[in-house]
Amino acid sequence: MEQEEILRQEAIRLRLQGTSIASICEQINRSRQWVYKWLKKYERSSESEWYQSDSNVPRRVAAKTDDAAEQTVTGIRRRLLSQPYAQKGAIAILYEFERLGINPPL
Repeated sequence: MEQEEILRQEAIRLRLQGTSIASICEQINRSRQWVYKWLKKYERSSESEWYQSDSNVPRRVAAKTDDAAEQTVTGIRRRLLSQPYAQKGAIAILYEFERLGINPPL
């Protein structure tokens, strides 16, 4: 268990014992907002693992480039990397799309 999870559990344990929010903040060196956030999460949760962090990974990708366009871009980039002294950034890749007569992905 990571240190942050231990602090979350300790804050709730102290609060359930009747310790004031200000005292909890002082003891565990966290802000009032932090304590209230985890207190609210504890009160709302029916799970025994309320103290664990939620994932920050998006549930879906809003705009993903299709596989064919991605392969084209990576192919152009590999070709540019193999050429000494060639520009290798986004503008060089855009020029390569124009040179090949392909519409670049947006």
